[in-house]
Amino acid sequence: MAEASDSDYTLGMIIQLPLTGFWGTDDEMSARDNLAEALEVLFQRSGLGAFDGTDCGSGTTNLFTYGIAPANWDRAVEMVLSQLRQRHLSERAIIVKSLPDEPDDGSEKWIVVWPRDFQGRFSLI
Repeated sequence: MAEASDSDYTLGMIIQLPLTGFWGTDDEMSARDNLAEALEVLFQRSGLGAFDGTDCGSGTTNLFTYGIAPANWDRAVEMVLSQLRQRHLSERAIIVKSLPDEPDDGSEKWIVVWPRDFQGRFSLI
């Protein structure tokens, strides 16, 4: 069986923001929605990936992007960080690289890339 090359797979990105309470405040949801709109446009224009939507609950909200080529990963992260900084969210945000599943593995493989000194454990739940 041949090994997959970088061009054979893409990466996903999850941007996670903490919320006040289980579902967050109206202001937090508005900030998340504004960020989501900006990221959807930016990913579409840049061709670096595709914005896939949001979810929230359990005290966090997540924004999902997929289809990021490994060669474009750093550019995509910088684009997202720029948007987070403009909105004063970069100090609260977690950015996660979502690696492709192995065919018979079925598990998600997540690597926190922001903040660089992240010591916790990432979870979507």
